[in-house]
Amino acid sequence: MNNSVRIKKISISRLGPVDEFIMEPGDLNLIYGKNETGKTYIVEFIINSLLGSANLGSEKRWNLRDIGSVGKITVSGLHEKAKEFSPAAKEKLKKYMEKTGRGLPPGLEKLLVIKGADSAISDGPGGVNPGAVKRLLSEREILDKIEGKIPATFTEAQVKEGIINISRKSNDARDMYAAREELEKTEKLLNDINRNYTLGPVVSLNREMELADEKIKEQNRARRHRGYILFRRAEELKSLRGELNPDEAEMLRNKIVEYKTTKENIVRDEARLKEAKSLSGNYVWLAEAADIYDGILKGGKISSFRQNILIITALALTALVPMLGISKMLSPVIAAIFAVLFLIFKKRGVFINKNASEEVKAIREKYNRLFRRELTGFSDLKEKLKEEERYRDRASDIKENIKEPRRKLQGLTNEINQIFLKIPSNVPEPAKAPETVKWEEAADDFKNKIRENEKNISDTEKELAKLNLGQEEYLKERAGEEYDEKKLRELEEERQKAEEKREGYLDSLGEIKNRLVQETSADINESFNRLIDKLRKKRENILSRLKQLRAKIIGLNSVYKVIEELKLKEDKKIKESLSSDIVQSPVKEITQRYNRVKLDGKKVIVSDKYRDYNVADISTGALEQILIALRMGITRKVMGDRKMFFIFDDAFQHTDWKRREYLTESLVSAAAAGWQIFYFTMDDHIRDLFKKKGKKLKDGFRYRQI
Repeated sequence: MNNSVRIKKISISRLGPVDEFIMEPGDLNLIYGKNETGKTYIVEFIINSLLGSANLGSEKRWNLRDIGSVGKITVSGLHEKAKEFSPAAKEKLKKYMEKTGRGLPPGLEKLLVIKGADSAISDGPGGVNPGAVKRLLSEREILDKIEGKIPATFTEAQVKEGIINISRKSNDARDMYAAREELEKTEKLLNDINRNYTLGPVVSLNREMELADEKIKEQNRARRHRGYILFRRAEELKSLRGELNPDEAEMLRNKIVEYKTTKENIVRDEARLKEAKSLSGNYVWLAEAADIYDGILKGGKISSFRQNILIITALALTALVPMLGISKMLSPVIAAIFAVLFLIFKKRGVFINKNASEEVKAIREKYNRLFRRELTGFSDLKEKLKEEERYRDRASDIKENIKEPRRKLQGLTNEINQIFLKIPSNVPEPAKAPETVKWEEAADDFKNKIRENEKNISDTEKELAKLNLGQEEYLKERAGEEYDEKKLRELEEERQKAEEKREGYLDSLGEIKNRLVQETSADINESFNRLIDKLRKKRENILSRLKQLRAKIIGLNSVYKVIEELKLKEDKKIKESLSSDIVQSPVKEITQRYNRVKLDGKKVIVSDKYRDYNVADISTGALEQILIALRMGITRKVMGDRKMFFIFDDAFQHTDWKRREYLTESLVSAAAAGWQIFYFTMDDHIRDLFKKKGKKLKDGFRYRQI
């Protein structure tokens, strides 16, 4: 990504007197136009789009008009892709650069624009003051603000080897001295107690209590570790609930019952199917036999009918021969033909009747053999056929109806096996365990595991509850001994007895107890030991408060000292930056007279080879050159290798013609060095100077007239 921030394109429409302005800027960009042609509108559009209402601290501000226009400015060098800005957009150049980690130093954006004859960097005489320069070249102003918030009491404090000497002017200082006095008083009382009342039986009993406390402490550590172990065990057992889910156990049991019921129904239906098939096993033969029997009966009737038709036909033809004019000689021939046909039909009928008798006999014999009763006629055959047809239809219905239960049974088998795959149970491989007995045994084993796990959880939680511990009290590290509830109770009883004996000795004390009551604001009826504990607690609180006060005083005093050191470094940095060639050279090049700029207290001083001058006393034309030179020098110093753009709106109008050449040459040099320059003018002389000197930039020089 290019390190320079450059304006790649300006697109504007309907802006004051300007209908449309589109420009793809180069390195040096000259925009020329007479009064009222819209130059200032374009300048303010650029400022509104990129910088908004930028200001230098609380000082110099631009007075921008609220211009309604449509347009945008495209800027490169901010990111991999160019960024577009417009007057209406909330995000301006500075904010975007801060967001992308390429921030614009505070106040620097004000140096990028010289609008009209106003080349001032800050308010006040001379258009620039030391404060503005310091803000631009260092962090000195921030240090001054921080230092200003530290009270003088803390800056004047003396801290040496942990001893603090501080004026009592502030509340914190008074509190610290009061805490010191209170601590001395408390420690004196504790010393008196230790000196007068820690000998004899009290010492022995104290030692006895201390030993008991150590053992109780060890038992409590063991109790806390036991709590940790039980808590972990309970958590592990609870985690098994995901695997030992009662709902899955109940679902498994229901699936097995449903499986058994479905299978029993299938077995019953299969028995009925087998019976129906058995009772319809002769259906095919009966159907064929019935067809044959029926055909035989119908065949005899047809033969008699054909014979009768033949006789009638012969008689009719004999009678019709004379009527048709047929020769009488043909009548005997016709009669003979019909006689032969009659004999043939007669003989064939006898043959058919003879075969039919054989087939009927065979049907009767097989019927008698199959059904062990005599076939008396075709009606018996038809009745038996209807009976087996009913059984055959029943078998077909059963066979069709049994399909869905079989599918359901297979589905239940798969579901049950899938459940067994998910739960911890002693069940064989699904493919080898279709027996419901094994399933039921495994389901019972699963339910037993659930019950056992829940019992273990309950027992563990009961034991954990007896320990009376909060979860934050659990101790992961193993204690020196195992927890023994009985032993802990005995130790606590022993300690209680020793404490009661000691209290008996201490209760007889008077003066010391009164002092304790006074210092702790406690009840006179409280035990001596309790009063001592309260006094020690009070001492801890005083020490804590004193520590906080000391830390605050030492901390603020240290911050003040660090700031003073940083200010010296920043002053040195400002001096070095201001005296650097990168800041000073534009002053020399542009003014062709002054060779140095420096700060002197509240003044900005410029020097030539003869003397020093306060910028507030410099003539308008020379001051304008100095301010422009300072803008360019400070910007180049702060930005380093990063280049940006400068916008000049008739910035040289108070400068004589000779100095205009220096200024123009300086801007051309800046453009050649990578700074993007925009100069708006209505001055023909300045226009011609830029046209002449801009030639050396070749394609980098762009000229637009509006």
